[in-house]
Amino acid sequence: VALLAWRVLQDVARSRAAPALLEIVDALPPRILGRIKKLLKAAKGPDAAAAERARDVLKECVRGLHAVMLITGIERCTAFVQFFERVKQTSILNHMLKDIARGEQGGASVGTR
Repeated sequence: VALLAWRVLQDVARSRAAPALLEIVDALPPRILGRIKKLLKAAKGPDAAAAERARDVLKECVRGLHAVMLITGIERCTAFVQFFERVKQTSILNHMLKDIARGEQGGASVGTR
C-alpha cells in the first residue's frame, strides 16, 4: 500500500493537476515523518528481508518527494521545502535521491518495482 501511495503522489506531481498539490504539501511533513523514521530504522535493521522492503518504500518516498519538488511554485511551500532539505541531509535518503537524479539525467537506469 505504501509503495502505491508514493507512486500516486509521483503521478499527480507529474500531471497537469500538480499545482493543486501546492495547497496541501506543507501539511505532509508532520504526517509522514514518523513513518519515514520507522522505515529508516527498519532499513538498517538485522532482518534482511524487512530492510530491503523498507529501502524499497523509502526509495519510492524519495521519488515522490523529489517529484513534488519539481512542481513550479514549490518554493512558496516553505515547510515542505525545509522538510525536503532535511531528507537530503539523511545519508541513505540522499544516496537514493542521487541515484534517482542520475536516472533522470539519462544515467544508469534506476529500476522501479
